[in-house]
Amino acid sequence: MPDVIVTGASGFIGKAVCEELLKRCVTVYGLGRTKLAGVTGIQYYQVQRHDQFRAPSGAICIHLAGENDPKHVAANFQDEKDSTITLAQMLATRGFARVIYASSALVYGDRVSEPRREVDPLNPLGSYATLKVVAEDIFLAHGHGVARLANVYGPGMSSVNLLSDILRQIPGKGVLHVYDTTPVRDYVHVTDVARGLADMALGKATGIFNLGTGTGITVGQLTACLARYAGEEGRAIVPRVTNHQPSTLVLDPSKMSETFGWKAQVELPDGVKELVEQRLSEVSGNNP
Repeated sequence: MPDVIVTGASGFIGKAVCEELLKRCVTVYGLGRTKLAGVTGIQYYQVQRHDQFRAPSGAICIHLAGENDPKHVAANFQDEKDSTITLAQMLATRGFARVIYASSALVYGDRVSEPRREVDPLNPLGSYATLKVVAEDIFLAHGHGVARLANVYGPGMSSVNLLSDILRQIPGKGVLHVYDTTPVRDYVHVTDVARGLADMALGKATGIFNLGTGTGITVGQLTACLARYAGEEGRAIVPRVTNHQPSTLVLDPSKMSETFGWKAQVELPDGVKELVEQRLSEVSGNNP
């Protein structure tokens, strides 16, 4: 079993990937710029530059590191582009047996209603997605793998996303505010993403693979689901904007299923219920 290096190991997805690899009895080396909390059993290195770490011969890399705040990327685009290219080129040519790069569904854009396939043309949605395409091209040119991730959610996720914004309004009374109720998105649980990335890292196939459920839900429907599990079905859901364009982004995971036998296992209602219960427990003081 080859050793696996996980960049961004201290992040939301990184921790889940490390835990999944440990279940498979893999020796895991984690790299990150911040201290690692909540994961034991890996060899973790806090580094400011990834070239400070010398990987074991024949190791595989799952590359999760990088700026994940789209607003920051947009405001500092050239600097972020330069650092993205430098790091991708370094990892792609470092001698890893294989690199699996975590990209984003946003590279497809949101103007097509059907689930997106890996062969579909790209229309990057914003600066963040544009940099994902730049990095993808580098890794693919060197024969590595790319995982395009749908909207990843679960315990420990960023506080700057739609689900976290809704959860902050629970428990409560009155209206639930969202930016727009109409966008359709594909939500995949972090444990399913971790399994998929581990499957790709420990498998043989390279190229591009979608990690999503293949099913979309509107923001309004998702918000109603959260309210229902919180026992607040009567709350109105009010969008901040009403003049909107249709926006749909759902991934077709067929290739991932056919190649690796992977399929998302956590149903969205179960994952949402878990988040609501965690939120209510935190507010009540039972989970300090």
